[in-house]
Amino acid sequence: MKGLYEDQEKVAIEFEDWLNNTTIQTAGLWAGAGFGKSHMTKHLIDEVVLKNSNYQPILVSMTHSAVAVLSEFTEREANTIHSVMGWLPKADKETGETYLSTPKMRDPNSDPRLTSNMLIMLDEAGLTGHDELRLLLQECDETGARVLFIGDNKQCFPVVRDGQELCVPAYDATETKFTLTIPKRTDEGDMIYKLSLAYRKAVDGARQPELKTMLNTDGSGKGVRVVDDIEEYAYLAFEAGVRDGNVKDIKVLAFTNKRCLNLNRKIRKKVMGLSDPTPIVGEEMVANTAIPTATGDDVLIKNNQLLIVAEVEKTESYGLAGAFITFNNAEGEEVEETVFVPASPAKLQDRLKKIANEAKACLLDGDEQGSKDRWRAFYSLKEGCADIRFTYAMTVNKAQGTTLSHALIDLWDINTVRDQEQKTRLAYTAVSRASDYVTIEGELDAN
Repeated sequence: MKGLYEDQEKVAIEFEDWLNNTTIQTAGLWAGAGFGKSHMTKHLIDEVVLKNSNYQPILVSMTHSAVAVLSEFTEREANTIHSVMGWLPKADKETGETYLSTPKMRDPNSDPRLTSNMLIMLDEAGLTGHDELRLLLQECDETGARVLFIGDNKQCFPVVRDGQELCVPAYDATETKFTLTIPKRTDEGDMIYKLSLAYRKAVDGARQPELKTMLNTDGSGKGVRVVDDIEEYAYLAFEAGVRDGNVKDIKVLAFTNKRCLNLNRKIRKKVMGLSDPTPIVGEEMVANTAIPTATGDDVLIKNNQLLIVAEVEKTESYGLAGAFITFNNAEGEEVEETVFVPASPAKLQDRLKKIANEAKACLLDGDEQGSKDRWRAFYSLKEGCADIRFTYAMTVNKAQGTTLSHALIDLWDINTVRDQEQKTRLAYTAVSRASDYVTIEGELDAN
């Protein structure tokens, strides 16, 4: 097959056999960065699904940033899985229970979103949570649609609820696995790729890689730098980004929200000269949670959606300083409603946490009505204040699915994670975000 490596040819044959000669519901193309998943996906769409099957490929991903990359690479329309399936995040405002609302829940007479001739091709499938997976496979059972999971099963675990297993649910649910075995990015001089492979092996129990400054052999100055103070290097990186006009391609990656919020404050003040926490027109921000419309019937801004500040009016609401902000989405289209964004996401989260704890305490004390009242107060505050944050520093989980020119990684913060496998997955995901530069401070505890 023209343009394919030997392992890709094998996958193409196995995929076509799975699609046309079996009734197995799920298959998976799971591989690390640099093994050719994207090229393989495009080939499967163009040369197998469209030419040699009766299936309609439905391209979806778990994140907005990954949707954009998927659409650009395949030259086809792509959407988030939540949009295609019609899932909306909802909450019982008297119990605090959160869940995904399906079209069938909202209207028992609604038709399924999938049909028997659809092949769902789900990119960044490793981010699929237990609830999303259950709902997707349930509708596939009902309609006969099938799923190809595409992703890297060694990256971050998805977000799980209390009591759910910490794992990669989509990988565990994959009935037929296709394997890419030949690294396609074979340049021995690419030190970022070399370090990524070392961390990927460490996820499976190999020793943690020895960290040292390793620059690429082409004299470009690109590669891996190990430093003593990530903040100082972040200032230099963002100053260069301002000069070169590529600030959006530079991120500091950490584990905790607290560390990211602190870094955002410092970078805005030191590099951008912005001591006022109020966003300015043109700044990039990201939604930390899904934000409903004023009526609560739909999602106005999706979780993890990137936004650009369009208009700002400073004010105070719910006893919090902040601003009413009009945003544009990544495509430059105006978001339909203006939202109130607190100047301090940390203060908002502290208040929400306090109210939630009060609601739980009331229930433990047998005060069911008191608990309901506190949950109503919780959701009144949560829906009235949009948790939208700056993106100079981001958690690794939020950055998954993005590609950066320069990733600055706070391994000390990542090392606060107790589970050894989880922290190694975070380090692997962080390193593999970068194409040109990785700057690292700290190290992980040895396996």
